Amino acid sequence: MKIVKPAVIETCKKCGSRRQVKAEIIGCDGCGKPIDLGDPDRETLQAGVFHRSEKEDTGRLYFCSWQCALAALSKVRTDSFISLPYLSYDHTVPGTRASDFWRIVKRGLKGKA
Repeated sequence: MKIVKPAVIETCKKCGSRRQVKAEIIGCDGCGKPIDLGDPDRETLQAGVFHRSEKEDTGRLYFCSWQCALAALSKVRTDSFISLPYLSYDHTVPGTRASDFWRIVKRGLKGKA
């Protein structure tokens, strides 16, 4: 997960307590474009990166489109497996639709086999 803007924390001058004023903004792990995970209308693609070692946590990657996901996932290093984003036929945002995935896959398969 890329952090585009860190969270804004405010410290009370009277008691010293701290509170979060603004949440951090994360970006697409492919292109860096800001992604608002709190926006129910924003359809993101999520992948998980798993490792055999218990010392390494499962990583979560966020993508704004299939184009970014497929380009970035080919560079991910792991000794176990990657859970790919769900292929959702409910997505309507251009770039995240199932039709976008199939278009990219078909373009990549041309000339092979």
